[in-house]
Amino acid sequence: MTRADDLVVRCRPEQAELDDLHALLGGELRALVLAPYLTWEICASVAAGFGHPSTSAYDGAERYGSALYESAPYGSAPYGSAPYGSAPYGSAAPLYGPTLAEHRVNGQLSDRYWERAADAMLVDDAVPEVRDLRDCCRARLAGVFATSVAPATTVDGRELYWGVLRETHTGTPVHRNDVAEEFPAGILGGPVLGQLAFDLVLSDVPHGGETRIWASGADAPPPDGAGSVDVSPAKHAALIFDPRGYHRVLPCAGGVGRLSLSFFIGVTQDERLVIWS
Repeated sequence: MTRADDLVVRCRPEQAELDDLHALLGGELRALVLAPYLTWEICASVAAGFGHPSTSAYDGAERYGSALYESAPYGSAPYGSAPYGSAPYGSAAPLYGPTLAEHRVNGQLSDRYWERAADAMLVDDAVPEVRDLRDCCRARLAGVFATSVAPATTVDGRELYWGVLRETHTGTPVHRNDVAEEFPAGILGGPVLGQLAFDLVLSDVPHGGETRIWASGADAPPPDGAGSVDVSPAKHAALIFDPRGYHRVLPCAGGVGRLSLSFFIGVTQDERLVIWS
């Protein structure tokens, strides 16, 4: 692997190791960037039709359109002084696929989550570009770290959805994500050593759209830019970092949107990977 500085490692996927994930969980690294993660063609095929169900890139136009939502409460962030998940995302952001945090009600997962997960799976069945993107992304992750990668399950054995597509122009608020704090009674079907975030950029972002990452462990949002590292988006590059520390996406310039495929990675005690969104 190639160390770009003391906090960020940039390398080709075949140079990455499971030790890199442990370094992220342990705070030795702030970010791991794998480039190129997938081919330009795979990323471009999804980016070309996202949010535009009438375009020829998507055969299942009606189903794909029905699975686009305006993003609801985002992440587990205490925005300002508010506790986890009490504030909105901050701006409209087209979203394909459900997340746990956006369907949390009193520390429990709402039934609406499963309805939206079923909608998203219908799109996977109908739209080969989306299905191929998710399949290739998961297979690549297993190959990079030479271990099994499976969807996480709930405590009652239900498979969680993973791999949401979200487009943002104005960035995100400062926030953090920690499934153990979002669902204190527990939701994952098995223990994980820690939680990492995976973000694969699918669109060209000439200016802006950086991911700003602070170290984990802070009790309150730090001053924006103080003690953080910025990772610039690069098409078909994957960013992996610890989302339990504060982070945000900076606004894009020139009216260009930042489209990405995102999910979380849990590392199990026997070094398997489980994924969810």
